[in-house]
Amino acid sequence: MHRRQSPRWGHKDTADPSPSPPPPPRRPPRSPSPPRPPPPATASGPLTGGGCDDAQQTLDRVNKYRAAHQALPVAWDPALASQAQAYANTLASRGCDAALSHTGAKGEMLYWEYGGWDGYCRYAISDWYGESAVYSFNDTPFYTNVIMNAGNDFSHFTQLVWRSSTAVGCGTQSSSDGYMSPCNYVVCYFAPGGNMASDAAYLSNVLPATG
Repeated sequence: MHRRQSPRWGHKDTADPSPSPPPPPRRPPRSPSPPRPPPPATASGPLTGGGCDDAQQTLDRVNKYRAAHQALPVAWDPALASQAQAYANTLASRGCDAALSHTGAKGEMLYWEYGGWDGYCRYAISDWYGESAVYSFNDTPFYTNVIMNAGNDFSHFTQLVWRSSTAVGCGTQSSSDGYMSPCNYVVCYFAPGGNMASDAAYLSNVLPATG
């Protein structure tokens, strides 16, 4: 902050015998300027919160699939990524032979793969999108006939392209414990969570691919 130096009044030249004129009245102090708002956040920095080494590519892949199904892009949320990373750590601590178990949180997506850990999350996105090949966009009612039908689990795909979701965050962790080791876990959270138990919700949020 630059400070403006006050003028020096009442200085008298000693060679001038005449009295100095009285100083002019001081101006009232200026009221302080309102604080500037912080600069807007940019998408140019790294995506934080989770352990995905390919977080930007993961987000790009999510939004590529969403665009294909007439859904707006989601933003990366560091808080969701931190939550996802924490649960990926929990799953990895149970070893590679434990069953995938959901926490019950809305918008939760879980992925497990066998093999060495590379820190990548985008392959889980592609695997989840693969469920679109067996999803029927024409069966009604959607929720009762398609989603809840035994053996038809399309919930990863439908959440991925759910139009009402606006944010996502992912995390990943590996484990070398168990017969199926080494293995990798990927966890993603979408918000607001989709897959609402309503036929109308599926009709309006899961649209066929265009083009």
